[in-house]
Order: sequence, then C-alpha cells, then structure tokens
Amino acid sequence: MTRDAGVRLPACFAAFPAAVLQVGRDGVVLESNGRLERELGRTVIGEPFVTVLDDASCGDKWLRAVAAAREPNAIVITELVFATADSVLEPRPFSVLWDADADLAWVIEHPVDSHVETVRREMADVNSELAGAHRQLVRERGRLDEFAHAISHDLKSPLRSVANYARWIEEDLGDVLMGEARGHMTLLRSQVERMRAMISGVLEYARSGRMRAPSEIVDTAALVADVVALLAPPPTCAIEVAANMPTFRAERAPLQQVFLNLIGNAIKYSGRDDTRVEVGVTDLGDVYDFFVRDNGPGIAPRVQEKIWSLFYTLAPRTASADGDAEGTGVGLSIVRQLVELQGGRAWVESEEGKGATFHFLWPKRTESSSTDHRASADSAVPG
Repeated sequence: MTRDAGVRLPACFAAFPAAVLQVGRDGVVLESNGRLERELGRTVIGEPFVTVLDDASCGDKWLRAVAAAREPNAIVITELVFATADSVLEPRPFSVLWDADADLAWVIEHPVDSHVETVRREMADVNSELAGAHRQLVRERGRLDEFAHAISHDLKSPLRSVANYARWIEEDLGDVLMGEARGHMTLLRSQVERMRAMISGVLEYARSGRMRAPSEIVDTAALVADVVALLAPPPTCAIEVAANMPTFRAERAPLQQVFLNLIGNAIKYSGRDDTRVEVGVTDLGDVYDFFVRDNGPGIAPRVQEKIWSLFYTLAPRTASADGDAEGTGVGLSIVRQLVELQGGRAWVESEEGKGATFHFLWPKRTESSSTDHRASADSAVPG
C-alpha cells in the first residue's frame, strides 16, 4: 500500500541526518527519507516494517512500541535492529509517535553526531598510541638507567686512578715538589674531583626526574633546621627562618632536596664573611611560595634563566683557594625539575651586587588529593 501522490513526506526530512519513516496502521512503510534504504541496499516503501527488522523478537518490540504510542500524548523510545541480506546493523534508538489525524506512525531515528563519533574514534586511536609509547618509554628508561650506571662506573674508575697517581707523585716527591709544580698537582686533583662530582650530578639529575614518594605531614621549619644542620655553615653565616613556616602534607624527600640545594648555594657562593640567608614563605591559597634570600653577589638579569640549565655555573671553572671543587651546575637544574614534577615553578629575583631571592611554588595537597596543581602554580608566578 502506498500513499496518495499528493500526500508526501515533507521535503525537509530529506536532509535529516538519520532515518525517518511513516508506517501505516497496517504496518506497511508508506514513506521514507531514504536513509534506511541506503544502509539496507533496497527499498522499504510498500513493505511491512517488520520484514526489515532483524528477527521476530525485534518485530514484537516494534508492535509493542506502536501500541504504546497510540496512547494520548505518548512518545515511545525503542531500540531496533535491521538486517541486510548478509549482515545485521548495529542497534539504534528510535522515537515512535502516533499521528491520529493521518492514522499513521512516525518512526524517527535518534541522530548521532558524526563529528562526535569521529572524535571518539580518533581519541581511541590516540590512547592506543599513547599506551604503546608509554610501554616503549618504560623500556627505554630501563635501558638508559643501565647505560648511565655502566658509564658512571667506567668513567669513575680511571678518575680514581688518576687521583691516586697524583697523590702518590706528591708523596714520592715530597718537598721537591714546589711552587708552580705543586700548584699544577693541586689543580689536577681539583679537576679530577670536579669530574667525579659532575658524573654523580648527572646520575642525581636523572633520578630526580622520577623522584616520587608517598606524601606525609611535613613540618617545614623542622625540615629546614635539619637541612642547616646537615650543611654545617660556618659560625659567621647567619641563617634566619621565618616563624610562619607551614606544616602540611607533601613529599618530604624532594622538598628537602630543594631546600638543601638552595640554602647550600646561598652559603657556598656568598663570597663574604658576613653571609646572611633568609628562609621564608607566603601562603598563596592553593600553593606555598617558599623563598631563600641571600646577601651574596647577585645574578645579572641576562643570565637569570641560564642558571637553571644543566652544567651552567656562574663561578669560573678553576680550583678554589681552599681546594674545594667548585659547583657542577647541576643543583639548580635538579631544583627546577623537582619543583615542576610537583606542579610548581621555580625562579629567581636578583640584581648584581644586591643578593638574590630564589622562589619556588609548592602545591598544597590533601591526603586523598591527586590533582595536578600546575595551573594554580602557573597563575601565581609574577608576570
């Protein structure tokens, strides 16, 4: 049975992004916008609607939906499954509405946003690629760790031999080794020690990028006191710790390492007998802005970003007067890496000749918190 030629499905339904059909009281398809036909590969107009469904149970579901739709003001949503000659299409939801005036049922498929589906498929592909990349990264990280430790051992062994030979030469020559020659031997031992420190620094930097530990309640005033005791500054160095240092949940080990490097640098590079170091904090809401301020020589603006680079040092690479090895240029790189691993930021404010203030933002965390506070930390950094 077909409709009269003058009564057709409105033309606007031709552009509808899903199937639209009209089914008469006798169950025969009267009109279609063509969407379903394109999927089935055949016409459905003039056929009983149940014949294009997958099986008898789906046909029963359809008949129950039509019966329910004939109730006053009813809109029935049901899931229907269609079958082609050699396959079954995916189930899809339809609304069934009864038009009493025309004595027919409207069957309207719920359209699926093709863009959303495309994005979902692309996201699934990306997630799969990321999972594969992560597994590869884990494998490569293991290989790099083995390589770094092997190189460390292979490089440190000959350095120990060089240091031993230098000491034996000094002992054998005794008082004969004088003046410039003794200075050369001192420089040699200093450079050997510096090379060993650089190798150790590289390994420490590599480990710092993966340093994560369970959070715990940390009393930062006590933590800074432990750091100062470990550094054992000279009596002429005054270290002042603010009274408002917080107690909060944090990862102790990386926080301690950051304070150890910053306070240690302030003491080591002050270049004066009356060294003064201040340790303080400002509560910024979601993060703490910790700072370490010194009265040292300061840092020129042009190099204030370079100092965070691996192996960059402000001091000349020579032996110090007291024989200590100078800095390796690793400490501040570790500081920034540890801070950023927590979702914070680290920066310096300084002028030449007026000391330096090193800041680092450390996010607050609750016991159950796993939120990345990077956005809060970024917004708190002065522009």
